[in-house]
Amino acid sequence: MIWLLIPIGIWIIALLIMALPKYVVIKVRKIELELKKDAALAKYTNANESMYKSIEKNFLDTIHLHTLSFVGSIIGSVLIAIGTLVFCLVLIL
Repeated sequence: MIWLLIPIGIWIIALLIMALPKYVVIKVRKIELELKKDAALAKYTNANESMYKSIEKNFLDTIHLHTLSFVGSIIGSVLIAIGTLVFCLVLIL
């Protein structure tokens, strides 16, 4: 019975890997929005700070979030397949 925890653990890890990119996208969008707002406010008070905030926002724009989601989905799908294979082996043995 304890052997059934191995495929269940693999499936849980796969689901976490598949859900993690969504969480990262939400966090990056939130940081991007705050940087945009801070850059607009700093534009009139401190030009140097506005420039640095714009550079940080442009750096966040270079992150390919769709690729991150795609890779997470592929890794999660492979782990689900491995978990299913291990589950079948546990049931056979």
